Amino acid sequence: MDHVNSGYSKDGCFVSDPSKFRQSGYWNYASLSEEQIQHVKSSLPLLQKSVLHTKSSFEFHFGVVDSQWRLLFAKLVSPCSA
Repeated sequence: MDHVNSGYSKDGCFVSDPSKFRQSGYWNYASLSEEQIQHVKSSLPLLQKSVLHTKSSFEFHFGVVDSQWRLLFAKLVSPCSA
């Protein structure tokens, strides 16, 4: 098996509560307009589940909209070694 150390204590895909993402403020550093930031903030309460893929460090944040699960945010930032 091809094992790459992701830097996490466990490797795989993990589901969690989205509260960490809600509080993160990543959108404040994404070169968004004020209107786009307000749209992000108004969408945050809809979040219900977050999924972390440790191999890529990507995060996917889901919520229910119109009775269907939707991907509302994707954090595709690779961690740096700084």
